[in-house]
Amino acid sequence: MTFQNRTPKFIDPKDAISITKENGTKVGYYLFDTFEIHTNVIPEKSVQDWHSHQEIEEIIVVNKGSLLLEWIGNEIKQRKVNCGEIIRMNNSIHRISNIENSLAECTIFRFVAPEKDQSEVIKNDKRIYTDEEIENLLLFET
Repeated sequence: MTFQNRTPKFIDPKDAISITKENGTKVGYYLFDTFEIHTNVIPEKSVQDWHSHQEIEEIIVVNKGSLLLEWIGNEIKQRKVNCGEIIRMNNSIHRISNIENSLAECTIFRFVAPEKDQSEVIKNDKRIYTDEEIENLLLFET
């Protein structure tokens, strides 16, 4: 087993594609071959555009402050989302706003969802190694 391609890759924020939207939101885009992560710093009293995604799965994690999520059901619905909460957008027509008097921050994960349920793979794809196994792997690597 070779470890060359199994080294964690550290991404520096300066390597992000950085933009500032018209509403003042600062976004750092991190593009990978199968998914995207972007960080948002949303100024106080800022409202984002209504939007949806047809194929992209979007997950929002609120890291600082709180956001107001609005989405279309049979009417406009809304819910305050607090720091630490996670939202799975489910291709809804939605927008997020920072209605507070301080900055809010969130991390957004976007990817194309697989055609079938992957939850069993996700739950079970972890191998635990003993210290002895690690020592043996290192002996064979050198």
